[in-house]
Amino acid sequence: LRRDSGQFRDIFWGSLTPFLFLLSLLRRLVTLISAQAALGASSQAFRKQAEGASQAARQYLEDNDALRKQLQESGGGPSPTRDENETLKAKVEALKEEL
Repeated sequence: LRRDSGQFRDIFWGSLTPFLFLLSLLRRLVTLISAQAALGASSQAFRKQAEGASQAARQYLEDNDALRKQLQESGGGPSPTRDENETLKAKVEALKEEL
């Protein structure tokens, strides 16, 4: 009997081991597929966000160009710089003193 129970145990573990291995392999495969799906969804969301930002930037550049053209057509040039303002203020003060 002992010999038979030992053989039974060997056959049992011999049959169970490949099954457990396949079960763990299947579990790992499901985990990897799930992670791949999550990464794919995340990547698609980032792509849509980047496309939206790119489109907004393009629109802002077009609006900026349109405003710049309107400003040039109306005769208004670019606003004077700080140095130009200081120079003009000094000239005004000099003219006030002359009067």
